[in-house]
Amino acid sequence: MSGVQIPLTPLQKPPFREAFFCSLVFVKWQFAEKHIFAPYSKAMATNKILNLQALSTKIQECKDSGKKVALCHGCFDLLHVGHIKHFEAAKALGDVLVVTVTPDRFVNKGPGRPAFPEKLRMEAIAALECVDFVALNEWPTAI
Repeated sequence: MSGVQIPLTPLQKPPFREAFFCSLVFVKWQFAEKHIFAPYSKAMATNKILNLQALSTKIQECKDSGKKVALCHGCFDLLHVGHIKHFEAAKALGDVLVVTVTPDRFVNKGPGRPAFPEKLRMEAIAALECVDFVALNEWPTAI
């Protein structure tokens, strides 16, 4: 673009920057739609959410069939890439990944927390491909 001057007012952005940004957002959205949202089925994810008694039965069935069960426990209030990498690493150590979630009443992360209620936290975790089962713990810790 050498030699071409685009007159701009002080608050105006160059048009090519705005077009580039919009294109980038669109490409990211297309990627997310194809690889994140499309594989997600709410029915499938909610089928992964069990109460502790049903989870106990499923775990016993898995063990009886020779499968190794891995467990992760936590609040997982603001789910981030570190949590996902933790889940993936745990899944690599076993055949079945179970995630238990701390109930809202035991989350002690400060005022206004948890940011997301236990039901939504469990749904978000269940939507991850590496997670096989999710349950709400009844106690403050997994121990």
